[in-house]
Parts: sequence; structure tokens; C-alpha cells
Amino acid sequence: MMTREKFMFIGMIPKSGLAAFKTYCYKLSKRIAYMFKRTNSEWDGYYYFTRSEP
Repeated sequence: MMTREKFMFIGMIPKSGLAAFKTYCYKLSKRIAYMFKRTNSEWDGYYYFTRSEP
């Protein structure tokens, strides 16, 4: 949970940046799979993202 005033992390904190990144990728993939299953969506094989200039 994260707000402007508070930040909370539940679980083990990785000792290295690479381990933290791998954990983030793993959890993100699980979250995406859960949301696709929950909404009965089908992946069309493309990734969509936005990009803005600073």
C-alpha cells in the first residue's frame, strides 16, 4: 500500500536490486494473469503503453 503519507511493504525485503526487480516482475506477472482471468479478457498478442515527452 502506498499513499503520499505512508508506504507499507509486506514480505521479505530483497538484499540486492536485481532480486527486488525479479520479485517485482514475478508479482506483476501474477497480478496480470489474475486480472485477465477475473475479467475474462483474452490477450491479443500485443502490448500497449503510453509515452509522453517531459
